[in-house]
Amino acid sequence: MATVIGIDCATVDERIGIARGELSSLTRVDLLDAKRCTGDQGALQVLTEWIAHSGPNVTIAVDAPLGWPVGLSAALLNHRAGMPLTVDAHSMFRRQTDKRVRALVNITPLDVGADRIARTAHTALNLLGQLRAVLGLPIPLAWSPDANGVHAIEVYPAATLKSHGWRHKGYKKRTQVSERNEIVNALENSGVTLNTFRPTLEASADALDAVVCLVAARDFIEGSAEPPENAELAAREGWIWVHQSKPGE
Repeated sequence: MATVIGIDCATVDERIGIARGELSSLTRVDLLDAKRCTGDQGALQVLTEWIAHSGPNVTIAVDAPLGWPVGLSAALLNHRAGMPLTVDAHSMFRRQTDKRVRALVNITPLDVGADRIARTAHTALNLLGQLRAVLGLPIPLAWSPDANGVHAIEVYPAATLKSHGWRHKGYKKRTQVSERNEIVNALENSGVTLNTFRPTLEASADALDAVVCLVAARDFIEGSAEPPENAELAAREGWIWVHQSKPGE
């Protein structure tokens, strides 16, 4: 039985949603906890406890970019203020995985090299680094479903939701409870056992997105998420694991 942990990352703990579940099979997730972090219960503290008390195999699904476009570093390496740039904007600010997500589900992730999402990426990478230091574990990125030990993957809840044919937008506002309820029902029907956490997910889009990260982790583990064609490039830039819909889904 594998443990899956979802992190809906943000720049402050009070906006980070986290969830923990167990795969009782390749298709079923038993939700064990889901919440929004607080100043008293920060993400590092909770995640450390969860991982320390989990089994040997843990997949951490992080909703944040875990790498930057190779074109960005190439363009800025020797650049000086006021001089023209030799790399076009898309190559500087958009990763190969962003383009592939667009092709798969017609959603373009925020440009990590240009948008405020870069600060969230910075937070996510620091959080993984802190977990490595506290737990004394390497926590590498995983590149195949048969990965063992504690490892991490990059995911994108909106893409996961749309790839399964579920509502993927218009549910973030505090008042959009019925819209979140629609997604919660879809999760339950897809094999996520919610236990007592339905009210939490209906109240908090951050906690809900963290549970969607668990579904993305399940997709990765069961082998239904598309791997990168260029493994070397993905190792530099990161890769968003998105479910590949089958005909008829």
